[in-house]
Amino acid sequence: MSAKLIFDHAPIGAIIAYSDGTPRPPERHRRKLADWKNRNGAGRLICKRAAVERGAHTIPASFTLHEGD
Repeated sequence: MSAKLIFDHAPIGAIIAYSDGTPRPPERHRRKLADWKNRNGAGRLICKRAAVERGAHTIPASFTLHEGD
């Protein structure tokens, strides 16, 4: 699911899983596993902010995931 689809269709409170598609490294590779966990996981959608135009500047739309639930 793309970020655009998450922003448009996912309700606040939904659990969003994300992944970079790489396989999980073995437990003995602690640094590689920690890096993998930073790029793969799940979080609860807690906030959506629409795009804002301020003069010549545009702040893009965004959302916030809370990990650790």
